[in-house]
Amino acid sequence: MNKETFWRVALPLGIVLWTLLIWGQSLLPAKISAAASQAVEQTLVPDAEHMTMEDYVQPKWWTKYFTLPNHPLGPSFFVRKGAHLAEFGVLGVLWCACSRVYGRRFLWLFGLPIGVIDECLQLVSGRGALVADAIVDVAGYLLGCGLMLAIGWIWRKKQK
Repeated sequence: MNKETFWRVALPLGIVLWTLLIWGQSLLPAKISAAASQAVEQTLVPDAEHMTMEDYVQPKWWTKYFTLPNHPLGPSFFVRKGAHLAEFGVLGVLWCACSRVYGRRFLWLFGLPIGVIDECLQLVSGRGALVADAIVDVAGYLLGCGLMLAIGWIWRKKQK
């Protein structure tokens, strides 16, 4: 199997598997999803449960960069939105790379509806679908595509 054939098979397979991973997370019941988010939050911000609103108004090292003053949701809000950005950023990278391998300029656009479907799947699992989450999904996806375009641009400039 040559290099081009490998990427023609690996990238679509990666897209399918990553999409199933994202959708699988959306189908988790609310309690399990909340527990997973809380575990990540505990790892990133060990003292989050002891923080008061004053800690958000006068931020410490973590909250100084990752929360808004007087934000009632605290670190868990940013952990959840960060997860959306990261998941869909990877998806954007995969779709953009796939469009390069297949030589289809607009193939990457097919990945955009996955965020909307993701939010609709959350209704099935008893969680709420949020327009804000769909927007964060699309933003993460576009950031991933932008990253791939920037890497491709830098690569082509180095080759010349």
